[in-house]
Amino acid sequence: DTRVYQLVRDAISAATPDVRDAGMRSQPWVQDSVDIADAPVLTLGVLNFDHRMDGAADTDDAVTTAQRVLEYCGSTFRTNKNSAMLVIADGKTLTQARSAARTLAALREVAEDNQRLKRFNVEQKEILTKRLDAVQERLPQLVVMAYRHLALLGESEGKVALDRVDLGPARAGASISGRTLEYLRSADRLIDKLAPAALLSARFSLLPDDSDAVELDKLVAQFARLTRLPKLASPDVLRRCLADGVKQRIFGLASGSGWKADDAVL
Repeated sequence: DTRVYQLVRDAISAATPDVRDAGMRSQPWVQDSVDIADAPVLTLGVLNFDHRMDGAADTDDAVTTAQRVLEYCGSTFRTNKNSAMLVIADGKTLTQARSAARTLAALREVAEDNQRLKRFNVEQKEILTKRLDAVQERLPQLVVMAYRHLALLGESEGKVALDRVDLGPARAGASISGRTLEYLRSADRLIDKLAPAALLSARFSLLPDDSDAVELDKLVAQFARLTRLPKLASPDVLRRCLADGVKQRIFGLASGSGWKADDAVL
């Protein structure tokens, strides 16, 4: 069981690589809310397979655990709620992945036992090699198929709420990270470009009604904190937006103690 457990964990780690061009890092084994740092960095966590979507009781437990991880970091409320996400395993497919891992462990044990191999003829050795190659290829595919349930925070009636998304069947060669990014982009929940006019739109509501300006640090922080906003693929998305907005004279940038201060550079 220990070997099977480790084989599945290794397959999960391989299936959730960091995606640098999207600014997303991965945490391939989440058991507690502190396993995902409360940082303004897009992070995809993989909920450990003790929690899975499989029957009413198991599903309720997985959803409750996911919500706690996404809303808290330890005993305190998570500040960067728009940066954290989780994927949860489908129970039925996870069982198939564990079965494949058990087969893989058994075949490797045979392949590494020289005394047993001496009793194999050429044909039996070929069969062993083919079966070993097949199950080594199948295990990662089953793991990607199993972790198909994405949990992230959104908004419902003005309140933070847990969203659950079934990512559906997986293509051959897909990764858990890649499937998550594909969904986020298709649902307009992750953006690679941001128009300057959109930054000032009512949809985003980033500029207070009673103010003519907003501090850049606060502006950046809101994209990591507010679940009603799309996630930024990287800080460069906002940098390019600000540069384009000034170039197009949609808004200005000021440096100083305040934008109307005597020392302000506009």
